Amino acid sequence: MNKEAIYDSQINPLMAQIIAICKEHKINAHATFLLDDDNACTTHLKVDGDPLTLELLYLAAFCHNNIDSMYISIARQVNEGRFRNGGSMVLSLLGAKMEDSPSPAQKA
Repeated sequence: MNKEAIYDSQINPLMAQIIAICKEHKINAHATFLLDDDNACTTHLKVDGDPLTLELLYLAAFCHNNIDSMYISIARQVNEGRFRNGGSMVLSLLGAKMEDSPSPAQKA
């Protein structure tokens, strides 16, 4: 039996139960099963808020072990307004807009 068949017959039914429990109790979840180098099954469930950690896991899962691709995806998300760039030099070098922060004089 190959990995995809194992996922379909044994893991998928369990994931259906996990998803139902997470929805009932408003628990965010992310699970990625790497079946081989080119085949993954991902469940991304946001039921409560919009936590950054969950979004980063989601982006990482789809960048196929390519850190550059992940950083570029994050920079794109910043420019689309989904994430904030509060001072990351790496994201700024990739073209992500820096969040405006008030100067010390403006805070006073």
